[in-house]
Amino acid sequence: MSDLQILDDEISQALTLLQQQLQNVINAPTLPEKKKLEPEARPTIKNLKSQLTALRSEARRVPDPTQKSVYENKHKAFDAKLKEIEKELRNQIYPAKKVAPKKSFSEKHMDELMGEGGADGAGFQNHTQVLDAGIRVNKDALESLRRSERLAATAEETGRETIVTLQKQTELLYRVDAELENLQGNLDRAARDVKWFARQLAGDKCFLAIFAIVIFGLVGLVFYAMYKKKKG
Repeated sequence: MSDLQILDDEISQALTLLQQQLQNVINAPTLPEKKKLEPEARPTIKNLKSQLTALRSEARRVPDPTQKSVYENKHKAFDAKLKEIEKELRNQIYPAKKVAPKKSFSEKHMDELMGEGGADGAGFQNHTQVLDAGIRVNKDALESLRRSERLAATAEETGRETIVTLQKQTELLYRVDAELENLQGNLDRAARDVKWFARQLAGDKCFLAIFAIVIFGLVGLVFYAMYKKKKG
C-alpha cells in the first residue's frame, strides 16, 4: 500500500472520529456541557490538518497525471469537510444571537392596545382581558377622531386666514393698477407738452434765422450805399 493510500485511510478515519465528536457536542443539552466536550475535538482537528498538508505534498509528487488529479480532488473534499465540521463546532459553542426584527410604531402601538392578547389576539386568557383590550382600542379610536377634528379645525382657520390675505393682496393689486393708469395719463400729457415745446422751439429758430437774414441784408445795403457815395 502506498503512502498516499495510507494517508487517505487515516484521514477518512480521523474525519469519522471528528464527526462523532461533533455529534456528541450537538447532543449535549446545555452550553456548559458542550464547552466541556468541544476540547476533545481539537487534537483531532490539528492531526487532520497535518495529514491534509502531507496528502497535498505527496499528491504533487505523483508522476501519473490521472492519479495526481484523483488525490488532489480527495484533498479538496477532505479539506471542505473539515472546514464544515469546524464551522458547526463554532456555532455550537458560540451560537449566533438572533436579533428580533424591529417593530414599526404602529405595530408597537397595537401591542400596547391589545395587551396580553398580543397583536393577533391569540394570547387572551379570559373575557376580562378581551374587554379591557376592547376598551383601550375604543379610547384610542376616539382620541384619534379628536385629533382629526383638531387638525380639520386648524386647517379651516388657516384657510380663512389665507382667503383674507388673498383678498387684501387683490385690493392692493387693484390700487397699484389704478395708480399705473394715472401715471400713464401723466406720461401722455408730459409727452404732448414736450412735443409742443419742441414745435415752439423750432418756430423760434426759424424766426431768428429770418431776422438774422434781414439784419445782414440791411447792413449789406448800408455798406453798399456808402461805397457808391464814396465812389461818386
